[in-house]
Amino acid sequence: MAKNPLLEKKYQEGKWDGIQQSTSYFLDRFEELKKQPGIGPKTQEKIEAILFRRYEKN
Repeated sequence: MAKNPLLEKKYQEGKWDGIQQSTSYFLDRFEELKKQPGIGPKTQEKIEAILFRRYEKN
């Protein structure tokens, strides 16, 4: 059975909106984390290295 083009379009739009919302939320929380006392530049670098590295297969 062929896919309904309208449903497929709306699915893709919703998927993209979800990605944008979750990315925005994540970046906002990360900015708040950087403002916390005791988290200096070195700790920020360590966190960024873990959270923002690309997915790599082992």
